Order: sequence, then C-alpha cells, then structure tokens
Amino acid sequence: MVAREQDLTVPEEIAASAAFSLIIVAWCIAHHRELLPQLTTVGHIGWYLLAALAAIPTFLIAHMAVHVLERLFDLPEYSYTFTFALEGYGWFWIVLIICVQPGVFEELAFRGVIQNSLQRVLSAKEALLVTTMLFAILHLALLSLPHLILIGLVLGVLRLKTGSLYPGMLMHFTHNLLVSIDERWSLTPW
Repeated sequence: MVAREQDLTVPEEIAASAAFSLIIVAWCIAHHRELLPQLTTVGHIGWYLLAALAAIPTFLIAHMAVHVLERLFDLPEYSYTFTFALEGYGWFWIVLIICVQPGVFEELAFRGVIQNSLQRVLSAKEALLVTTMLFAILHLALLSLPHLILIGLVLGVLRLKTGSLYPGMLMHFTHNLLVSIDERWSLTPW
C-alpha cells in the first residue's frame, strides 16, 4: 500500500510551493547584503561534481533508512510523487515542485539566510548544527529525520567549504530527483 506524503491536491501543492517561494524571495531581498556573497561566488567546478556525486549516497542512505523503518513499524510506503501521478500530472511538475523548488528555495532559506545569520552570533560549526536541525525538523517527517540530518550536514558543509549556495542547490536537486526517479519505477499508479 502506498500513502501520499500529504493530503494536498497537486494544485494546492503547487500553490503552497509558489507561496513558500515568494516568502523566501522576500526574505532574501530583506537579507540581500549578507546573501549576495554566496550568490556571486561560483566556486571550483570540482565542488559541483562532488555535490552531484554526494546526492547518491545520501539518496541510498535515505532510501534504506525509510524502507527499514516502514518495514520495522509496518507503516505504509510514503511517496512524494504519488499524488502527481494519481492526478495525471507529468514529470515537468514533479521535477519543478519536488526537485527544483526545494533545491533552490530551501537552500536560499536554510544555507543562505539562516546559516549565514546564525554565523554572526554562533561559531560556523554551531550555526551548521542549528541549521541542520532546523532543516530536518521543519520537514515534519519523522521517518526521514535521521537522513535529513545527514543531508542537512552535507549541504551545510558544502556551503561552508565553497562559500557558495550553488553546489548545495545542485546536490539538493539531484537527491530529490533520485527519490522521484526511484518512486517512478517502484510505484504501481504510474
């Protein structure tokens, strides 16, 4: 049995993603001075390769962890893409809402504004840990908490090491894309 990730219809999910994105844009405009260095720093190409490759083990760990917890506690399998498939929405919407939107806007919010702001009052390591926990907790997914902590740590370290948000955006996008592709081939409604 497959359960949906939430009870929103796809149009409601699209509207919620658009509203979230607009809030993040307004927040970034308000913090543009501290965010600008992370958006103008591109970084070495090697970091992008590392970011894309880092999405593979984070996906595999997440996949295994969720699968084990679902089996251990006899829980239904959760899916991010199930509702899209059920309501007849194709890959464009799945990639846009599940991969691009979080990859860009969650990174702007968490690693851009939050982590950067926290570094003014905490050490870089403390800011990384607090941002990681916020990232994991605010996803409101108990089964995903352990691997969200791992992903948040990797994304935060990428931001610290590169001084840029772009490698983290690529890793976040790639991780979510791997989840979506995995669901595409493992769920029956497709």
